[in-house]
Amino acid sequence: MDNDYFDYLASKLYAAVISDVLDAAGYRDQALDARITHHAGREVLVGRAATMLAGEEVELQGDPYSLQIEAIDTLKEGEVVVATTHDSPRAAFWGELFSTAAMARGARGLVLDGLMRDRRKVDEIGFPVFATGARPVDSMGRLRVYAHGVPVRSGGVTVRPGDLVFAEPDGIVVVPAEIEEEIVRAALEKVDKEDLVREELAKGASLAEAWARHRVL
Repeated sequence: MDNDYFDYLASKLYAAVISDVLDAAGYRDQALDARITHHAGREVLVGRAATMLAGEEVELQGDPYSLQIEAIDTLKEGEVVVATTHDSPRAAFWGELFSTAAMARGARGLVLDGLMRDRRKVDEIGFPVFATGARPVDSMGRLRVYAHGVPVRSGGVTVRPGDLVFAEPDGIVVVPAEIEEEIVRAALEKVDKEDLVREELAKGASLAEAWARHRVL
C-alpha cells in the first residue's frame, strides 16, 4: 500500500508545492541544499527515509563495509536511503552493486550528501540517485558508515527514519513524519487550486485577478 501511496504522491505533487505548504506550517528549512541533484535513475523519488551516517577515515581498519552492508541488507520496501558523508570529496559512497542490492529489497532510491559512482550502470537499472556529484574512487579506507537508523544531517536538513522524502529535478524536501498527513493533504489542495489558476491565466485573467481570487501563485 505504501508504494501505491508514494506513486500517487509522485504523480500529483511537486517539491515546490510541498515546500510552500511546509513554509505555511512554520517548517521553513525542510529543503535540502541545491548541490544535491538528480544523477541517475528515474527523476521523481518518493518514500520513507532510511538513514545512514558516514564519515572519512584516513586508513583502512577492519571490515570497511560492515555497517553499510548491514544497513542495506535491512532496507524495507518503500524506503529511500538518506545518507550523508558531509559531502566528502575523497571517494564515492555508493555505486551499482549497492543500488542493485537496495533495489532488490524494495528500496525506492537514494538521497546522498556525498559522491556516487557507476552512474551509467545505476541509470540502466533505474535506481533513482540524488547526490552532490560523482567520482570513480572507491570508499575503502576513505569513508565508513558509523551508524544507521539514526537522525542525520543531510543537505542542511535533519532527517529522521520514517520521514517522507520527496525528490525531483527541482530539489528535495523532507516532511517530518509527525506532520505528514496534514502537509500532504494541504499540498494536494494547493495543487488543485494551482490547476484552477493555470486555467484562468490561460484564458486571459491577469495575475492580479488570479491572486486576489485564490491567493495562490
